[in-house]
Amino acid sequence: MFGASVTGPRHQSQGQPNQDAWLKVQGRFGSLAVVCDGLGSRSASSLGANGACQAVRQAVTRWPGAATGAAPADLIRLVEVLWRFILSSHHADDCATTCQFALRETNGTLVIAGLGDGALLIRENSDGVKCYGGRSGADFANETLALGIPHKLRDWWVEVLPPHPHRSVVIASDGVADDLRPDRLDGFIGWLTEEMAPLPAHQRWRRLQTELRHWPVPHHTDDKTLAVMIEMEMDEQ
Repeated sequence: MFGASVTGPRHQSQGQPNQDAWLKVQGRFGSLAVVCDGLGSRSASSLGANGACQAVRQAVTRWPGAATGAAPADLIRLVEVLWRFILSSHHADDCATTCQFALRETNGTLVIAGLGDGALLIRENSDGVKCYGGRSGADFANETLALGIPHKLRDWWVEVLPPHPHRSVVIASDGVADDLRPDRLDGFIGWLTEEMAPLPAHQRWRRLQTELRHWPVPHHTDDKTLAVMIEMEMDEQ
């Protein structure tokens, strides 16, 4: 797993912090990658995004896991409750944030979920790229679902996917996702997995940050975050 996040030109010019947050962590539950994007119109959105990353991390340590037959909806309920608990000293509306994550359990089962804009991409060998989340063409630029603003449990999208030996997962905040062309997704994932992934960790992080800062889309202004999870078949014992 690897990733990077950079403050967009708009927030840099305003002297504001990066309102995206991301996390990668491994534990007894498996491997977890999270990307959250605080709503720019909220005064504590950066706190909300970081709090959401921590809420997902705490939730997966408490949830028994899809392999046990536990309901994914209960994992989402845990995320919602823990996020409010972590930010209990703040008004939830001030901390509103989107949230997307991928949990690879130790047996290879993949649990993915998201609320709000941004996108989660999955490529399995040559089977093409599946895109989850994202903004529909009817949405306005400032309109999204998020923790901290009214929504229902069913507003989250959730999928449980069976083990797969060669799977790539990419989670992108909307500063990246909104600029991705559907016909270029396979090439985008290929660049991350074949060119970026083999680099030494520190060099890879610096290179990815540079690419995000020099995002090749005119007039880009938003914060940009990517998290990548690459599944590889284990050597036979």
